[in-house]
Amino acid sequence: MYLEPHVVRLRPRSDGAQKLCRYELNIDPQPAGCADCLDQDGNVVTQVWFRETTGCLRVESRFEAEMLRENPFDFRLPAEKVWGVPFVYSEPWTALLAAYANGVAIAPSVAAFARKGAGAAEGRTLSFLALLNQRLFEGREHGSPHHHAGRRPATAPDRDAGTEPHLGFRTHK
Repeated sequence: MYLEPHVVRLRPRSDGAQKLCRYELNIDPQPAGCADCLDQDGNVVTQVWFRETTGCLRVESRFEAEMLRENPFDFRLPAEKVWGVPFVYSEPWTALLAAYANGVAIAPSVAAFARKGAGAAEGRTLSFLALLNQRLFEGREHGSPHHHAGRRPATAPDRDAGTEPHLGFRTHK
């Protein structure tokens, strides 16, 4: 098969919440060329292109990131319309996110995972994020250099749907 140019979006962002310490992108077959660029949201993406035909494409991203926030829920949801999953966006966000919101490029397994999580969270954004955090924690390789025995992911508190979002967290040790 002939591989068209690809944009690889697998590099974690460095910002006020986390610092990217190490990043490695391995692509097989080796691209004819690659270039790191910024996307419209300021994320580093890698454009790759190929000359030869191939029978497969393997993309592997490895990284180490230092989490700078003690409390992953130290933010406020900006409006009641984003308290539920999926978000209801207003302009200009609707137009800016259209390419991501149409669902065309979402793998069926990822869509099913998101639907299951949204259902378990009863459609509440913070509960969904807490469940996602828990699932990612449980799914990673324990015993890796980044595993902290006894440390549990933070969880968002439950709250009534009609109240102002007060964001706290609990850690389980």
